[in-house]
Amino acid sequence: MLFPILALIALYLFTVIYVAKKFTYEKAYWFFELAHLLAGFLIAMFISNFTRAPLQIFSLTLAVGILWELLEILIDKWKLLQNFLKKIGFTQGPLTVADTLFDIIL
Repeated sequence: MLFPILALIALYLFTVIYVAKKFTYEKAYWFFELAHLLAGFLIAMFISNFTRAPLQIFSLTLAVGILWELLEILIDKWKLLQNFLKKIGFTQGPLTVADTLFDIIL
């Protein structure tokens, strides 16, 4: 039950600490898309611990994905938050409608 959450945290930290600092967004674009796919799978695994209904698992996983993408939009629009995240070494790739929709699909 705890594995999906620990794996999700590890994936996020690896992405932020290693990949985002070592590679430009354009060079590691494939990795960020893979990370979105794996995150969706891990979230679905975690939710499946609480329900076996496929529609509920899908709906809740989709809801988490949409909330995550809304957070990315908030970061993109809120300059104060962007400045804070830059100070701690976190940067976000370019935000486009196509990328956001693809991330939700993944």
